[in-house]
Amino acid sequence: MMGPSKKVRTQDELAKQAGVTRITVNRALMGKPNVNPETRAHILALAAKLGYQPNAMARAMSQRESPIVGVIMVNTVVPGSELTNLPYFELLMGIDVALRQRGCVPALVGVAGADEDGSQESRLFSEHWVDGVVAIGTFPSRIEARLTAMGSRLISVESNRWDATCCIRRDESQAGKLLAKNLISKSSGPLVWLDYPATSGRRTHFNAIEQQKGFFDEAKAAGLEVAQIEIERGGMVVAAENNDVTTRVETPVPSESLIATIKPFLRSHCRIGTGDAVLALNFRMAAARLGKFAGKDYSIGCCSDSMMVAQFQPELSRVAFDRFAMGTLAVSMLLDEGADAPSRKQKGKWIEGLTVCNPDKQHPEKNK
Repeated sequence: MMGPSKKVRTQDELAKQAGVTRITVNRALMGKPNVNPETRAHILALAAKLGYQPNAMARAMSQRESPIVGVIMVNTVVPGSELTNLPYFELLMGIDVALRQRGCVPALVGVAGADEDGSQESRLFSEHWVDGVVAIGTFPSRIEARLTAMGSRLISVESNRWDATCCIRRDESQAGKLLAKNLISKSSGPLVWLDYPATSGRRTHFNAIEQQKGFFDEAKAAGLEVAQIEIERGGMVVAAENNDVTTRVETPVPSESLIATIKPFLRSHCRIGTGDAVLALNFRMAAARLGKFAGKDYSIGCCSDSMMVAQFQPELSRVAFDRFAMGTLAVSMLLDEGADAPSRKQKGKWIEGLTVCNPDKQHPEKNK
């Protein structure tokens, strides 16, 4: 146990000395209501006695009038790589602009690490200096528990978590239906869905589950069956349990087994749907080995909704979502509507690819 003369450095330590919760200590130090006057006086006196001093930023926050909103994400694969996710960057820009328009302190990005004890967690979150939090993505259960215990209002964005309140995500079921509907109406031939192997663990997120179901439901309503092709995503970077980064580089040349699998479909001008631009690219590379070309010999749609897809694969039709607008909506749900903001699903918009319009009319010689 810490001796009475030892200087405390965190609110956790101060809370243990005072015999109260960390949230109570935070509220007392920041002058927030709902703290018993005697408890507040006891905490302030103990903080002075034990030499507790918040850092410079924390002191500035305690004197502010504008709300502080934190944005928290989990490292995607490699520590520090979260901002290389372009859709997330577009989302963050929307959050930041919305906060500035409301006169709030710009969004503070706190990354939830893989540490078990929270030692890498930002004090902005662990000591409750934020008034609200926007949590982007799906988190491990231990981090979900920390977020729930923060005591701040929380909006969950793009997560497997879905409650009646305080959640926002894309309407992936609607996206899958749009994808199938447009492929069915624009061309003829077998309808194919590209996906990850069932054993990959990448088909458990809401976007993969809901989008595929919407695609298959729309096909069924049209009286069509869907052939499903599983493709490994090449060149993946994985983090080992000890946080050392290892790379499994797979050949960029499509495997003979993949080429053999897709060959029968390409002969009959198939219609391809997928939820991932990388899988679409792998399929197109395999088709190229057979002398086929996207937009001439088959139609393909994609739901990877980042600007990178639009810039580097403009021929792909896709369902696009306004990530910037999603960020501004998250701020509105957090600040304007309070803790009971109803959950929302954002609708996507169909964007036609450059070479997928009426392929049968453009290239009547395709099956010769």
